[in-house]
Formats: sequence, C-alpha cells, structure tokens
Amino acid sequence: QAARRESQTADYFLGGINAIAQTGELVAADRSGSRIGAYPFAASNVVIVSGVNKIVPTLEDALDRLESVAYPLENERAQEAYGVESAIAKQLIFRQELEDDRTTVVLVRDQLGY
Repeated sequence: QAARRESQTADYFLGGINAIAQTGELVAADRSGSRIGAYPFAASNVVIVSGVNKIVPTLEDALDRLESVAYPLENERAQEAYGVESAIAKQLIFRQELEDDRTTVVLVRDQLGY
C-alpha cells in the first residue's frame, strides 16, 4: 500500500493513454488504477507518451477505442502474463489540466501499444 501511494505522488509520473480525442480529451483505464491514479491530481509532473494510432475524432470514438481495441488486447496480455483477466474497472476522462506545465503529452509519429 505504501509503495503504491508513494509512486502516485512522485515528482514525475510517466505513463500512456488508451485514446486521444481530437476534441481534446484523453481516455485511460485499467483494472487497479495504478496506471492512471497520478494523472488527475497526485503527481507533481505527468508525462503521457502516446503513438498517433490512438488518436480518434471524438470522445465517443475514444471510449469505443478503449472498449473494442485497447481492452481486448490488454485482457489477452494480462491472461498470458498473470493468468488473470483484465478489466476496465477504473476509467479516466482527462479533459483539462488546470495547473500550468504540470502535464505534458508527447505524441510519437508511430504505432505505439494498443
């Protein structure tokens, strides 16, 4: 528990995202919340790296991408790696950062992850 909390409040938190809507929203989800817990509040600085394959036109498309693309592939990986199913148990729609320079999104002109 302590290590999980400490990781969320680090000075820098590096992570990925499941979808980016051209309307500005970022969509992320996971089973435990460990990957997305720092994004909205806890970490001092957040760096999100994403491939351009995750860009979709609207928030609705981003949520669909989470369900139909990212989740099935993550579920398959979790079963192979841990022997358990994944779940979209905790979900984040990141609409706006209120603190200047806290969150940086790095887009890579390549297909990264799912």
